[in-house]
Amino acid sequence: KHPNVYKYGVDIFLTFLALRYGCRIKQVTLGQKKHKPSFGKMIPMFEQVCCTLLWLINQYPASLKNKSIVLNSGQSSISNEYLKPAKNLILKRKMEILNLIDKINNKNLPNTLSMNINNIKKDINVPKEKWLGILFDFCNHVITLKSRKVSSNINTLSKAFTPIFLARVLTFYDEIEGKSAKYIEKLIEYNS
Repeated sequence: KHPNVYKYGVDIFLTFLALRYGCRIKQVTLGQKKHKPSFGKMIPMFEQVCCTLLWLINQYPASLKNKSIVLNSGQSSISNEYLKPAKNLILKRKMEILNLIDKINNKNLPNTLSMNINNIKKDINVPKEKWLGILFDFCNHVITLKSRKVSSNINTLSKAFTPIFLARVLTFYDEIEGKSAKYIEKLIEYNS
């Protein structure tokens, strides 16, 4: 395995392999999880999840065709106490996005990813449709790479994708501003 696989990526690792090996998967509500906000740890968390997913996609490119997860349309697991991060933290995250973009070496990236990164530098707004298109292009690029090339570039690819993910998160916060927990749950469940 790649050294940056698992850690925060263990959930995606287990889910991906369960789907790959034909296990039936169903979402269940376990109640509301209350923990310290993870907004401040989002960059290392995402990079570890992304590295794990990139490694898995490259190792098993056809594994998820015709696979499904039964979603739970029952009780909401989103707390009504949801709080959007403070404006100063969001502004700080926007500055981090720009700093991350400045550190990216575009010459080793696919053209579509480089283009999307440059567009985000101009406008940190990634609505769902744009996000899904970027995600589709990115996954297709990873699938077409040879396994050795992905393993050697997994951290570079993950770091390049991080500012796009962060921009999508900030856009999502704007989209759910003032919405109920029930609305947010449906938005996540049915529009993902």
